[in-house]
Amino acid sequence: MIVNTRPLSLSENIILLAKDQVLDLKNIHLSTLESNESSLDNQRFDLYVNGISAYDNIIFTSQSAVKFGSKILNLENLSKSFEGEIYSIGPATSLELQKRGINPIVAQSYNSEGLLEVIRNKRGRSLLFCGKNSRGYLKDNLINLDVIDCYDLVFNSNALKQIERNDEIILVYNFKTLDFIVSSLDIEILNSKVFIVASNRILEQLRESRKNIEGLKIYIADEPSDLQMLKKASSFI
Repeated sequence: MIVNTRPLSLSENIILLAKDQVLDLKNIHLSTLESNESSLDNQRFDLYVNGISAYDNIIFTSQSAVKFGSKILNLENLSKSFEGEIYSIGPATSLELQKRGINPIVAQSYNSEGLLEVIRNKRGRSLLFCGKNSRGYLKDNLINLDVIDCYDLVFNSNALKQIERNDEIILVYNFKTLDFIVSSLDIEILNSKVFIVASNRILEQLRESRKNIEGLKIYIADEPSDLQMLKKASSFI
């Protein structure tokens, strides 16, 4: 059994892929995405949005950053009002931007480190759209940067009860979700699972933050896409 832990709002593609591949997919939506717009200072939004021409680069770190960022910034008309470069952290994020008429620059390695290498030597001021759950790599390493944390990842402890003491392959797309699972479940349950994570950095962060995880069976997908996550999971069936 393969378990999808993504929020419902991000699960449409993986559900369709699993159906096409005749894979048994169990959806346990451990979190929801909630807009962070109301918690930010309105003047801050006004400053960024009304002064968009002051930026040379706009960066989106996830599909959700595009979806929630579009409530702050009119992306459909951005190409008319913005003359700088627009960056995407990966293909899924790029697709969300393309739906809104934007063709972004995408880092080849599909992660924050790769995106930093592309942007690092660019001059000017950057505006970053991300979530509050972001690990903060770009925030920490880019200078002359303004940040809009436009959404938050909110976890549901009750949903964990659906993870049973059976052999399951659990798909995890970010560190916060993996940390939530590892910190909440009994070690006996954890040891019965195979975890497929979207990047090596997720595993590195877990090792940095928690001890005694060497017994856990954690494997890394070739790419952080639904297709590659399912492909990796299928190799354990």
